[in-house]
Amino acid sequence: YAEIENFDTQIIKQTPKINVFNIADAFARKDKVKAWIFYREAIKVGSSPEAISGMLFWKIKTMILNHNRVFSLDILRKQSSEIISLHHQAHKGEIDFVVGLEQFILNSLS
Repeated sequence: YAEIENFDTQIIKQTPKINVFNIADAFARKDKVKAWIFYREAIKVGSSPEAISGMLFWKIKTMILNHNRVFSLDILRKQSSEIISLHHQAHKGEIDFVVGLEQFILNSLS
């Protein structure tokens, strides 16, 4: 025999989507102000810093492979190393990931 059970449906709050590709594109153009504004908007609506750092890491790797002319190869390799170590430091609890990633964006584009 079977019973009919009613399950309450949870209302899922939808957050506005922010395109994190905009952050990566502004970063690749070395547009410090737009990259920072897009980053702050993404954090404000709840985007995870892991997703943003992953997107930036992907963009840096792509620029290395495509021999980007905005950044030198040495700078791109340094940025790649920095963003990886930032990720590890944040997950060890040594730094706040949101603040560290913001500093990475601002320092890399100075």
